[in-house]
Amino acid sequence: MERISLPQRLTVAQTPELWDSWKGFQKQELVVDVKDVHQVDVAGLQLLLKLKLANQLTWEAHSDALYQAASLAGVEAMLALPGQQEGQS
Repeated sequence: MERISLPQRLTVAQTPELWDSWKGFQKQELVVDVKDVHQVDVAGLQLLLKLKLANQLTWEAHSDALYQAASLAGVEAMLALPGQQEGQS
């Protein structure tokens, strides 16, 4: 099982470099650590969706920024993100 730690910014500026490092992942189980993510844009969400379509992802930790961006875009279910942390509303 491979482990991926996402950067603080998951935006259009980072996506080409990230995809280059991830494009070899196919049909693998990946653990994705999202604790450091503070900024996400549509390009970042598209990158995660592409990674999710090609692999089985397990999300580790929680990122309010990622959850909120995915929720606003309507893709939190497609990404199979866990819900907000306990105690948050």
